Order: sequence, then C-alpha cells, then structure tokens
Amino acid sequence: MIAGPSPARSPLPIFAAPLAVVLIALIAGCGGGGGGENGNEPVVLHLLVVNGSKLDATVGYTAGGEAQPDKVLKTCTDEIYDLPVADPFTVTINGAPALQSSSFKFPLDSSLIAEVDIDTTGKVSVGEALAYGPVQGKPAADSICIT
Repeated sequence: MIAGPSPARSPLPIFAAPLAVVLIALIAGCGGGGGGENGNEPVVLHLLVVNGSKLDATVGYTAGGEAQPDKVLKTCTDEIYDLPVADPFTVTINGAPALQSSSFKFPLDSSLIAEVDIDTTGKVSVGEALAYGPVQGKPAADSICIT
C-alpha cells in the first residue's frame, strides 16, 4: 500500500500567534479602551518646523499661559517638537505668532499635528491643515535647503 499525501493543513495556526502579538501591541500603543486616541496619555502638539532660511530661527511656545523655553533651529534643518497642549496656545517663530489655537477649532482630548515652514526669505507659513493623531515623518534633510 502506498501512502498518499497527508491532509492539507491550513497555514492559519502558524500565523495566528504572531498576528495576535501584533494586534495586542497596536491596541496597547493606540491607547486601547476606546477613550480617545491617547487613552490616559497627555494631549500633545506634534509640531514639525522646517527652517529653509539662511538664518537660524527661534521657536517659541506658550500653552495655558505658561511659556516653554525657546528652541533654536539651525538653518537648513527641521525638528519635531512634542509640546503639551493647553488652551490657549501659541507657537512663535522669531518672536512673531505663527500658529494660535484661537485660529481653529480642535478637540482637547486628541493630539494634534501641525507643520510650520520657514522659506528661503524667512517667510513663515503653516501647513495646509491641522491633523489629529500620531506624529508623521520628517522630510529628508537634503530636501530642506538646496545648495
């Protein structure tokens, strides 16, 4: 008697354990519990500032009446600042207001994402839209200042 092929097994059990681990990590990382995207974490403004000017820039931040220490952003660099959100808040570039909470509506229970760009002439502009959720990536360093 010749033995035939063994019955086909589903590959599902092989992938079930790693998939469960990934899902648990995602739920834990996103706050789980359904109580807002941050769970019990503080609400944060993820602010990307891109300095394409020929001069260093000073980035300032005040939230709920409390000023954070100014940060110097070197020319042709970018940085993501994670700042505590309290209403009202103001982001300043070289002492001038660039982004103010009074200029848009936002939920106080969700982290915010914003971008502020400084062009080659020093003109400051805010990205097209304010987003809610986790931080996005930074631009490639060689795309900030073309020499």
